[in-house]
Amino acid sequence: MVVSLFVSDAYSQKPAGTIDSLQTLLKQLPQDTSRVKTLVELAWQFHGNQDTSRARATVEQALTLAQALGYEKGLALGEMFRGYYHNKANRYNQAVIHYQAAKKHFQRNGNQKGLANATSKTGISLLNNSSYALALEQFNQSISLYRVLQDSIQLANNLLNAGIAYQGMGDYTKALSSFFECLKLDESLGNQQGVASDYDQIAIIYKKQKQYTQAEAFEQKAIRLYRQIDDDYGLASSLNNLGILYKNMGKYTEAVTVLAEAEKLFMKISNNRGQVAVLSNLGEIYLMQKKYTVAMQHFTRSVELGQQIQWKESLLSNWEGLTKVYTAMSRPEEALQIAFKGLSLAESLSAREYIFKFHQLIAQAYKANKEYEKALSYLEKSVADNDSLYTAEQSRQLLELQTRYETEKKEQQIALLSKDSALQKSELSRKTMLQYILLAALIAFLVFAFLIFRIYRAKAKSKRLLLSEQLKTQQFEAQKLAELHAIKSRFFSNIAHEFRTPLTLILGPVESLMDRYSSSSREADLLKMVKNNASRLLLLINQLLDLSRIESGIIGLTMKQEDVVRFLKGLTYSFLSLAEQKNIALVFSSGVDSLPMDFDEDKLEKIMSNLLANAFKFTPEGGRVEVSVAQVSGSKGSFLQIAVADNGIGIPSDQVPFVFERFFQASNGKVRDIEGSGIGLSLTKELVEIHQGSIEVSSQPGQGTTFLVQLPVTTNAPLAAQPMPATQVWLHPHTQEQPFMAEAQSATDALMETGIEPPSEIILVIEDNEEVRRFIAHALWGCYQVVEAVNGIEGVQKANEIIPDLIISDVMMPEMDGYETCRLLKSEEKTSHIPVILLTAKAGLESKLEGLDTGADDYLSKPFNTQELKARIKNLIALRKKLQSRYLNQAVSSEPAAALPPIENIFITKLKEVVYANLSDESFSIEQLSSELAMSRTQVHRKLKALTNQSASQFIRIIRLQKAKELLLDGQHNVSEAAYLTGFNSSTYFSTCFTEYYGYPPSELKVK
Repeated sequence: MVVSLFVSDAYSQKPAGTIDSLQTLLKQLPQDTSRVKTLVELAWQFHGNQDTSRARATVEQALTLAQALGYEKGLALGEMFRGYYHNKANRYNQAVIHYQAAKKHFQRNGNQKGLANATSKTGISLLNNSSYALALEQFNQSISLYRVLQDSIQLANNLLNAGIAYQGMGDYTKALSSFFECLKLDESLGNQQGVASDYDQIAIIYKKQKQYTQAEAFEQKAIRLYRQIDDDYGLASSLNNLGILYKNMGKYTEAVTVLAEAEKLFMKISNNRGQVAVLSNLGEIYLMQKKYTVAMQHFTRSVELGQQIQWKESLLSNWEGLTKVYTAMSRPEEALQIAFKGLSLAESLSAREYIFKFHQLIAQAYKANKEYEKALSYLEKSVADNDSLYTAEQSRQLLELQTRYETEKKEQQIALLSKDSALQKSELSRKTMLQYILLAALIAFLVFAFLIFRIYRAKAKSKRLLLSEQLKTQQFEAQKLAELHAIKSRFFSNIAHEFRTPLTLILGPVESLMDRYSSSSREADLLKMVKNNASRLLLLINQLLDLSRIESGIIGLTMKQEDVVRFLKGLTYSFLSLAEQKNIALVFSSGVDSLPMDFDEDKLEKIMSNLLANAFKFTPEGGRVEVSVAQVSGSKGSFLQIAVADNGIGIPSDQVPFVFERFFQASNGKVRDIEGSGIGLSLTKELVEIHQGSIEVSSQPGQGTTFLVQLPVTTNAPLAAQPMPATQVWLHPHTQEQPFMAEAQSATDALMETGIEPPSEIILVIEDNEEVRRFIAHALWGCYQVVEAVNGIEGVQKANEIIPDLIISDVMMPEMDGYETCRLLKSEEKTSHIPVILLTAKAGLESKLEGLDTGADDYLSKPFNTQELKARIKNLIALRKKLQSRYLNQAVSSEPAAALPPIENIFITKLKEVVYANLSDESFSIEQLSSELAMSRTQVHRKLKALTNQSASQFIRIIRLQKAKELLLDGQHNVSEAAYLTGFNSSTYFSTCFTEYYGYPPSELKVK
């Protein structure tokens, strides 16, 4: 079946006003051109409100007035509306008449844009009517006009429609060329809907040329893009085309699935064309499955709906299907009746592909009806239609038909000879002459048939030789690819083996060093970090080696018979410590108490460990991971069914099909939700398949993920030597990794226990990886107070609460990445002054520039040197301290704080305004100041301390002293008055503060 995605026929002009406003305007307008345009706009409004009769009446008024005024543009606009109206009603011939009239009026008016639009609409109506050659003429004209007008959007639309016209005419080369030119334009314009439509049409061409791999690739691209932009019509059309492709590939189950989804979407948007196409395609599938009655029902329903909407191409497709059904059901007379209707329509539309098909179908029907002469005639016509489709089998059929025809002729001749013996001798010479004539004709026919047979056999031989050469080439390429794959596998295997030796030399000495320190010491904590990460790397290498052995075919199963329920229960509960650490509920349930069966303990342990580790990785704190076991029966016997489910974040639907692919990692842009190597699930699938089992995954974003494993239950292996006790618990690499200092103190607490005064500077470390976070804390131990946050959201909250002296943040984090965190911190009044260092594994210049653009003060790539990190922290804090005196002078000055950054300037200005407003209030407190600034006392204190190295009370006092000095210099106030006006309740205390700040008493100021 063929369904082409046509562009919308909606007229580009949109009504400017509402019905009421336009009707009011009409009462005020004279009988001039503005009235014509308003009437046309009102007609569009009526049509949009489904008021068809008033719309038509209004546009007729506009046309009458335009005719009287000789207003060419008005006449063109009215005819465009008429054409649109008839096209939407599937009256394509009438639509073409009105669009052609609009073209003439636009041409007389010199309106090139209108002319191009009317020409394009004419082509669309002809295309909808399956008049491909006429439609192509119109599209070629509109393409030329839009090139002159430099309208890339409309040029792309018309190139697409021209390609569809070429496709309908069977000229696939020109169609593909037109589609690719359209694709380039749409990509340059950023037109995602257009790009998706282009992908869809390119896929159709590849499908028709039986290049199914390329067709599926382009169709999947179109479907993904339509889902992204939420285009139901485009998605339904692409799903329909994918169903056709799967049908041609023999994937009937997949075809029915996608066609069912397409049918739901077409019904949702009330698209009759789409429903016609889906019904026809389903009929084709049922025909291939020999479900003739069901196929006939689908074809018949599709024909009825296609006739209602006057879709001629769908009639061709469905009549083709019905002809095949009747022929298969041994009803050749009905098959011929339908086939001749289809042939007549195909010839009227110049549809070469369908002419060829109906010639073949008529030949088959005549053959089934034993009318071999007619069958031979139509088979020869089909060969002439498409010689490239002629095969050796058709040659055999042609020879068979010829032989039968000759046999019948000979039998007729024998009968004639028998009758001749009874005739009068006077007629003998005439009969003999007739026999000679017939014999000569027969000999001539046989010679002619023999020549045809030799020609076709030569062509078939040439084609076989060509196919043989192509097959050899493909086999050679496949062999080379296999050799390359083997070389890569050996390389990964060898390099993995090479990694094991240095890892062994790392783990051994680290374990020896750990025995020398107490488990609570700082050194033991660092050594434990080294050991756990080395163990994790060793596990990854072992997985790579397992994959290499599986590919090489050297890995086998060591099957033993024991209770698999007990084994799985113990293995599940070995993850309890990890579950407690992450505050996740771990549940095991089984539908059977015990199930003795054959399985490989090592392989099943790896399968379950990978699935459970994956579940914990996806599930946030407070979530749930459940393992359920059951014994199920199927057509192939009994199976063990294991379900590992979580209620975590889930996997995006477009990524679910790829989770078992090697090195695939689900991602969500810059925000890292899922960490991993992309090896575990790939290895799991391989191990399950070695057990002759299957694994499936289902997931809903925000609801969780479920992995379902099925393994065949057999009892052929020997019993295990020592049954495993029910209380046994495995130690798995995932559960051996314990968090560093999980119940330990912070570096600040540790210092206080030793009696050492903790440092005054506070460093906030925002990092989602606990080990990296702890490593940084250890590196800064004793130098700074360290506060930790596990993600960007928590980091912003803590930064606002404690106002640290410096922030170190990772870039790739869950919930909020480092760039967004830095941007928020630098835009907040409370935290804008805090220096920020970004840490990332991305070392490229582009990533560094992106980080600095967000306001970050420094950028450090992983892995980093701790000494370098300390040096950068020290330099940033020292730079901040150097700026403090400068900021202080600007802040307390009565002039605007030009030296301060914009956000800091706003803060200081607001602060000074609050202090000046309460300058004479001796009871004005820090709490009142904090309330006015909508900040806490601590936040105000640390913000001011960071900017000016002064506490809030000191800052207020300095401003008061500055103001008092100004009052004294004016000479209008004495010392006591200046003191009381600036909020000092005691002139003695004022003099003390003044002398301490300025170095001389206020009484000496006037003298100076």
